[in-house]
Amino acid sequence: MVDVFISYSRANQAMVRQLADAVKREGYSIWWDDELPPHLSYGDVITEKIGSARAAIVVWSQSAAQSEWVRAEADVARGQKKLIQTSVDDRMPPMPFNQIQFASIGDWKGEADHPGWLKVRASLAALCGPGAGASERAPAYAMPTAPPPTAEIAPPAAPAQRMIVGALALLALVAGTAILLLWLRSGPAGTATAAGGASAERLEAPGEADGGSDGGPIAAPERTGSPSPDTSAEPARGEILAHSGTRPLIEEDLEDLSKHDLFLARNEVFARHGRRFRSPALRRHFAQCPWYLPRDGEIRLSAVEAANVHLIWEEEQER
Repeated sequence: MVDVFISYSRANQAMVRQLADAVKREGYSIWWDDELPPHLSYGDVITEKIGSARAAIVVWSQSAAQSEWVRAEADVARGQKKLIQTSVDDRMPPMPFNQIQFASIGDWKGEADHPGWLKVRASLAALCGPGAGASERAPAYAMPTAPPPTAEIAPPAAPAQRMIVGALALLALVAGTAILLLWLRSGPAGTATAAGGASAERLEAPGEADGGSDGGPIAAPERTGSPSPDTSAEPARGEILAHSGTRPLIEEDLEDLSKHDLFLARNEVFARHGRRFRSPALRRHFAQCPWYLPRDGEIRLSAVEAANVHLIWEEEQER
């Protein structure tokens, strides 16, 4: 049994070899037809390999869309709910596969932080589980620690406790300020790294060179998105996209959300890890969520979460 089956057109073999090598580095076993035994029937081998694989990557292109074999392999993978679609020439997959999300990798040169590759990684993790090499890699990216804001939502403390809490808050503020000064000297948030240590510049939203936005390097602050209303009087609430941290999102998951809902859903990914937001509006919003437990320290997102934040941000910019 192999983890990943790759379907493609011979005209795209060089790009497919790069993709196959990258999937192998993630720790997954693969099969594509350069390994076809000469004594076996092509059709029999293909049917067996797709059936036994956990995921099937189809590499669409103009020539692949015209190939009956690629279409047939994609149809089998779709029927078994293991299809991962990519495109090497920004071409929309042919019908009926154009109803399923795909990752554009036409300009991908093997970078670990390329948006299209991040989507493929997230889908592989969802269908196959973490690859054997996952523990050896850094997470998708890490955010610098910002100084904790003054507590606005802490429960009332007893008189004896308030003195202790005040002293600890003062120490935390001094320590946080020192960390912030060191971080500002080291450079903007654009120096955060992705898996393999590559630059995360592709993950940044426009207009965030100051590195001071809530929601991390890929979450634009409310001043660049839709306005954030005063939510101090709103009742407790659940999550907008409760599964955004567990499986890859598709465009259908977002189509009924307003631009403001998308903004909150994007920051919700970070809030789920206990992100302490500097924005009073975001702090008040997530204070109403019973699952939000703010904490100090570094926050790291999984590959699935990073890809979902990208998708939400892209949809947000189109609204």
